[in-house]
Amino acid sequence: MPICIEKILDPGARDRLDLSKIYEEAPVWLQGEASRAFAAQQRAAPGEQLYAARFNGRLLAAALLRDDGSRWTLFWLHVRPFTRARGLGYALVQALRARAAEQQVGLVVASPQDLAGLPAYLRR
Repeated sequence: MPICIEKILDPGARDRLDLSKIYEEAPVWLQGEASRAFAAQQRAAPGEQLYAARFNGRLLAAALLRDDGSRWTLFWLHVRPFTRARGLGYALVQALRARAAEQQVGLVVASPQDLAGLPAYLRR
């Protein structure tokens, strides 16, 4: 079954459960205010977009973007630990790059950590 990358606008009950698991399993440095706010409402706030990677009907990775009209800032991305090293994060970032290009906006990554610690596909 292929990985499906989709924009999540109004998650159903099953998707909300999957999103809750994604955010609960996030590392401490990702559990900031934006993460807590998202976990409470399980949808993107105004000016933000939520994308997720779905495999076998379940959401296994999620990314939050801020959209200022001229660029998207990827400020939150997490892949569930049990499914890492299978290309979900890479597929999600590549899909975001393609969609940003379609919309003729830039895509940048915001990180509270040193960029050297990020996976190579996020540093390009």
